[in-house]
Amino acid sequence: QNIATENNLSETAFLKSIGANQYEIRWFSPITEIDFCGHATLASSLVLFDEFGINGTIEFHTLEVGTLTVEKNAQGKIEMTFPAHPPK
Repeated sequence: QNIATENNLSETAFLKSIGANQYEIRWFSPITEIDFCGHATLASSLVLFDEFGINGTIEFHTLEVGTLTVEKNAQGKIEMTFPAHPPK
């Protein structure tokens, strides 16, 4: 939370490696933890693909929305799949 407040961005993603191409991911605003942030997840995957040389599918495990999968296709585009939850 303190790091997110210091960054002063709308959302900050935090990753923890839990296995090959698998990460726990959590998102924080400057005020609180949030349930999901798609653009921070895509940005995190881009860093993993481009800066850390990750290949194949990345799985992000979340506390609230389940497992998100991200792949970089043959054209270099990143595609994310995530569970659809009905509105509450």
